[in-house]
Amino acid sequence: MASLAHPQPEARTGGNAPRGHAIDAVVLAVLAVLLVAGVAAWQSLGLTFSKCWFLGATGLPCPTCGSTRALLGLGHMEFASAFATNPLLVLTAFLLPIHAGLTLLERHLGVFFLDPIRRAATVRRVSILVAALALANWIYLLVALPR
Repeated sequence: MASLAHPQPEARTGGNAPRGHAIDAVVLAVLAVLLVAGVAAWQSLGLTFSKCWFLGATGLPCPTCGSTRALLGLGHMEFASAFATNPLLVLTAFLLPIHAGLTLLERHLGVFFLDPIRRAATVRRVSILVAALALANWIYLLVALPR
């Protein structure tokens, strides 16, 4: 007799990628573009941004320090200065639309790049890579940004 309290998950096969993941990827990509445009518009109006409280309290840049300046650089198509200010933010800004496109391909065209078993292992590896990149980015900010 099957337990009703803990139903077994159904194995996913080729044609049914999770719909929510595709929508999330598109929403994040659109929000990234709107954020870059919004920061550029904010500055063009002559408005200022508040200072980083972490930097003010410790004298050290926080893991996201330079993000506003990087977004401004992206908004003005100054990619080198944006990358120098916060490399991880710029990398994310370029990879997020690619991720959204690949997710849409999987969801709507049934083009799958990894089978479900390899996908789980890849997600774990990517999670570790993202954590390592975030740490490397913070170390870069600690060393490179003026205080």
